[in-house]
Amino acid sequence: MKPIRRGLIPAAGIAVVAILLSACGGPVAASSAVIVGEQAVANTTLDNYVSDLHRALNQPVDQADFEAMQAALNRLILENLIDQSSAKLGIVITDADIQAAIATAEASLGGHDQLLAVLLESQIPPSAINNAFRLSLTLEKMGPVLVPGTDTKAQQQAVYDYVFQLAAEIGVTPNPRYGTWDAAQLTLGALPSDLSTPVSK
Repeated sequence: MKPIRRGLIPAAGIAVVAILLSACGGPVAASSAVIVGEQAVANTTLDNYVSDLHRALNQPVDQADFEAMQAALNRLILENLIDQSSAKLGIVITDADIQAAIATAEASLGGHDQLLAVLLESQIPPSAINNAFRLSLTLEKMGPVLVPGTDTKAQQQAVYDYVFQLAAEIGVTPNPRYGTWDAAQLTLGALPSDLSTPVSK
């Protein structure tokens, strides 16, 4: 496989790893994995994401562990926050934009299968490829919109600050069965004390 050129692969779980999140919010319905503001991510969405990932990795679909569920939910939370941020900023990514970015990555890596392999290393299943590229393109556009004419570092900081403020404003509330939101560590953390057994698929 050809060397991976920086910037070609979506950075949804990497370039925005420093985004600070807030843990405020209301109760979560049993059918939801998390509430981000007023938007719910359904348990079925999380289950399907993890099942697709395990299937692509040739792992048992019905044996997702707690850590795998948390990691997937973290990504879905980030996707939702970035989507809501881009909507507020008026940023639009078209299907043509996404397909062009995918084609560029495939050409650099040596084909579709090579791209799939690289994305799987980042725990991105085939069914989430379009979303991953959409988020990457969104992040690229957010910086110049927030602080036009500045360098990359300043733009990344602006994105960091913007998503942090949005998360604090709207709230991020996970279903307790998937853990509590740890804003200091920027991730889902331990289960609440009244839940003794982690969720499993």
